[in-house]
Amino acid sequence: MMRLFFALELDKNTRDHLIKLMNRLRLSIQRGKWTRPENLHLTLVFIGDCDAQRVPDLREIAKAAAEPFSPFCLQLENWGTFGKNSDILWVGISENVTLINLVADLRYLLRQAGFFVDERSYRPHITLARMTRLAEPITKIKPDDFATCSMISELTLMESVREKSILTYRPCFRQPFLSDPDQ
Repeated sequence: MMRLFFALELDKNTRDHLIKLMNRLRLSIQRGKWTRPENLHLTLVFIGDCDAQRVPDLREIAKAAAEPFSPFCLQLENWGTFGKNSDILWVGISENVTLINLVADLRYLLRQAGFFVDERSYRPHITLARMTRLAEPITKIKPDDFATCSMISELTLMESVREKSILTYRPCFRQPFLSDPDQ
């Protein structure tokens, strides 16, 4: 069994920007399990445990979902916490029609292929830390901290694995967005 999800990988500038933001935020966090920089991503659809024999089906779903889209930009927007104990620290994404349409298409194609799809409303976010406890209110974040845009050029099927007790997200495959925006 493989633990899988569809995601968008962030470009280097956005990843570097988030790492700087995380380093500043560490001062306001008493404790927390910080996302490793190489694991920063935007989850689109969580698939969960899946037989490896279904990976070719997921590749076809990725091709079909990515086909109508061209590369696009994701703008960071805000931050917050959620979870049962408000212990997950995240950065949000500005409203993006392309992103919402991509998620809707993926969900539809996954359901058609017999995969379970969570029907909760999609809330795009990048998880920065889990199991956090704030030492003080976070006032160190300003609107300028979100003045970055990640250029997204492909859809990725990721596998979540533990390597020597370290959570690692490994790309199974990447499907480029190829649509010509001028057509």
